Amino acid sequence: MWLGTCDLTSFDPKTRYVTLHPKPEEAVETATKHFRDISELLRPYTNCKVTFIETPPYSIQQWNSKQKHPDTNLFINQDSALSRYIYQLNQNIRTINQGLEVVSPSLSVDLRHCQSKNSKNRHKRLADQYNFSWYKPPINVDIKPILVPIIQV
Repeated sequence: MWLGTCDLTSFDPKTRYVTLHPKPEEAVETATKHFRDISELLRPYTNCKVTFIETPPYSIQQWNSKQKHPDTNLFINQDSALSRYIYQLNQNIRTINQGLEVVSPSLSVDLRHCQSKNSKNRHKRLADQYNFSWYKPPINVDIKPILVPIIQV
């Protein structure tokens, strides 16, 4: 099960631009709560096994660039913050998955390209780079209406 991508960002359907959620810490906690709720809901069903998939990294700046935003440099800081919140959310997902005795597949490994620079005896690691062009456009889905009928059963 994969949630979280659209919880951390806001999408404006008129402009098709994406921005960081106004309260990303709250969004991480809300998504984590949804994961826990789902795992608790399925706990009585011993034949049912769920694995929560980690949220892959993505770029607000690159998305908005594809949407022809006039100044995508405005989103550099949002991308940096988004990476931190994705990391935090993924840590929570790993913890929940450990409790379920499952391991999430690392879907972003195919998108990641780690760059290093060697200079004599010094080794410097440059920033990781991701090939975001492989991503499909985001789909913003509110999980609450999906969970409500399931929980009420």
